[in-house]
Amino acid sequence: MNRTVLRTVEILEIIARNDEISLAELVRITGYPKTSVYDILHALEDRAMIYRCKDKICYGIGFRAYAIGRTYSKNSDLLNSAEIYMKELADDIGKTVLMGKIDRNKILYIAKSEPQHPIVLTPSIGDEEPIKNTSFAKIAEVFTHHEKRICQLTKEEKSCIRTNKLATYGFDQNTPFYNIASPIYNFESRLSGVLAVFGVKEDGRDYELEQEKIKACTRRISEKLGYVY
Repeated sequence: MNRTVLRTVEILEIIARNDEISLAELVRITGYPKTSVYDILHALEDRAMIYRCKDKICYGIGFRAYAIGRTYSKNSDLLNSAEIYMKELADDIGKTVLMGKIDRNKILYIAKSEPQHPIVLTPSIGDEEPIKNTSFAKIAEVFTHHEKRICQLTKEEKSCIRTNKLATYGFDQNTPFYNIASPIYNFESRLSGVLAVFGVKEDGRDYELEQEKIKACTRRISEKLGYVY
């Protein structure tokens, strides 16, 4: 694959993750020659994929890149199928609902629905995080044959997650937070995305019912994408 193309994509992703970033910082992060990074930035700026800040030191994502992202959101069957169901679930259980796509060892958040008064700070749409020991990671390990055993799941745990199409994190840990994730499938029976709920533990809350509602939500989205249960 063309080296310049790969470098261009990488630099664009770094700028997107950092809001605004300098040429010197991009050179430090990538390790690429300064002249190569500058040439790529100049080309991206010329195409309005990025913009140069007023101080002429830092760069940010341009309107054309934003427009491309908006086009994806508008035309994505996954997002169109999930939007109404995610909103209904968020309002029903009073928790923030996030959808992400797993890309190798990272999670990219592509959709989010919040209840009227969210109480947990969660990632924003477009944020990208390393897969770590969460319900997202368990789904990745079980349903995508992830190369790393992040969660060190037993065969019994994997079988349970695969059968129930559900993974949880935080209930057995000494933490006030928890998250629950469930896979979304498309008409080819492939993993299309992952739906997750983030919340704070509450005494007396029926978490089994909450899990069933999450599974019902991903089932409805999957069926709308053509998956047959």
